[in-house]
Amino acid sequence: MDTLSYKTVSANKATVQKGWVVVDAEGQILGRMCSKVAKILRGKYKPNFTPNVDCGDNVIIINAAKVELTGNKWNDRVYVRYTGHPGGQREFTPADLMAKGADKLVRKVVKGMLPKNRLGAKQIANLYIFEGATNGNWYDVEVDNATAFRYLRYIGPATSHCNINEMEFYDEQGRKIEGTIIGTEGDPWALKEKAFDGDIVVALTNVSLDEEQDVTVNLEGAAVQTVSGRILTSANVADYNDFENPDRVAPADFTGAQIEQGVLSVKVPAKSLVVLTLK
Repeated sequence: MDTLSYKTVSANKATVQKGWVVVDAEGQILGRMCSKVAKILRGKYKPNFTPNVDCGDNVIIINAAKVELTGNKWNDRVYVRYTGHPGGQREFTPADLMAKGADKLVRKVVKGMLPKNRLGAKQIANLYIFEGATNGNWYDVEVDNATAFRYLRYIGPATSHCNINEMEFYDEQGRKIEGTIIGTEGDPWALKEKAFDGDIVVALTNVSLDEEQDVTVNLEGAAVQTVSGRILTSANVADYNDFENPDRVAPADFTGAQIEQGVLSVKVPAKSLVVLTLK
């Protein structure tokens, strides 16, 4: 018997691999959804789940304002808190919290399902809640701190390329903040080179083995002037690269995309991956 196969593997700060999970709350029951979110934040779905380590994933909840409750729980359920002073008992319903913001309601429910200690405080900080479906897939993250910052730093998950198209910073009056961008020079995948260039990157995959797919994308609100692309495909779906033929499957220029009256039209060939850059 191979006893190593029965070895218990525990996570620690150095080995934790955090991902990103997007949850659409539209039409979902509040408690059932939050229980699953809490498990993701704790890392209970991972084989190396360790109760005393922050080993869960980051969670983004969209459409939080469209969450549902069964029956008349919006007004019948009562939450109670105490200020710590005489006569300081306060009562409020889910409807009261929703009126102040859907993020407050969802965050309270999820927080109640996490450990009541410093570990739970770390895990709830990995939760990002948005009332709508975001504006064109833009995520607004508020820096809720009155302290003046000399710089803002973005740290992405160690196991991904962050998947960020563009990043912008605005002050409390909605004015765009300009400054010096600090980052890795010359790296084609570096955040510095990609997140502030104003370009839009679109990736399209056609998994059909023999049928071309027509795709249209409405670019309303985007001042796109030109489109260029690269394609990865091969005549035979079984083709692969090896040491003798390292370029059997290689990227090539793609010319099957065009922009007309604010609409992007793409003809994606069978069994191919197309990456477009819209300037």
